[in-house]
Amino acid sequence: MADRSNRRLGLAAAAAALALALSACSSTPDASAPFHGSMLKTPWKAPANSLTATDAASFSFTKESSPLTLVFFGYTNCPDVCSQEMADITSALVRIPKDQRKDVDVVFVTTDPKRDTVPVLTRYLGAFDPGFVGVTGSQSDLDVVMKAFYVYGKKAGPGGQGTPDSNNPGRSGYLVDHTDYTYAMQGGQVTAFWNRDASAQQLAQDISHLLEE
Repeated sequence: MADRSNRRLGLAAAAAALALALSACSSTPDASAPFHGSMLKTPWKAPANSLTATDAASFSFTKESSPLTLVFFGYTNCPDVCSQEMADITSALVRIPKDQRKDVDVVFVTTDPKRDTVPVLTRYLGAFDPGFVGVTGSQSDLDVVMKAFYVYGKKAGPGGQGTPDSNNPGRSGYLVDHTDYTYAMQGGQVTAFWNRDASAQQLAQDISHLLEE
C-alpha cells in the first residue's frame, strides 16, 4: 500500500511541476499553421551532464547538433506504451521528405538503467530504426536529465511485480512508472512536446513544420 501511495505522490508531484513549467505554453507556433503538440513560449534549457550512448560514446544534450532531436523517456521492458510511441515516431519519420529526415535525430533515454545496458538498448531500438540513439548512465545523472525535462521515472515496487524480465528469461520483472511525452529539442533547448494522443501523421506534420521554421 505504501508503494502505491508513493507512486501516486511522485506522479502527482511531477504533473504539478510540469503544469507549472507549461504555464507559458502555446498549442500553435503561429496563427496560420496548426500544431498538434504543444509549443513552449519559453524553451527549457537542456542539461549539460554526460551520459552514455548506444555507440558507447559520451553523450550530452547540449552537444546535439541536429536541427531537430526527438526525445522519449522509457524502458525496454515496458509492456506497451514505449514500443507504441517508438513505432509512432518511426512511422512519422517515414512520412516526411527524405531531405528533412536526415535533419532529425531520435534519442531514447532509459528510465531503467539497471536493466537497460548499452547492448540491450541497441537491440531494442534496432527493431525500429538502427539510427535511433539509446542513452543510459548512472541513476544520479539520469535524474538530472529527467528533472530538466520535467519527467517522472521510478521503479514501481521493490521487485516481483510487473511483467517478466525480457532481458533475463525466467526471472521476475518489474514495471517503471514514467512520463510518456515525446519532446522536441532544437539548439540545445526543449521547444515542444507531444502527448500520446498525437498520431503518426500529426507528428509528421509537426516535425516538418518545426524544420521549416
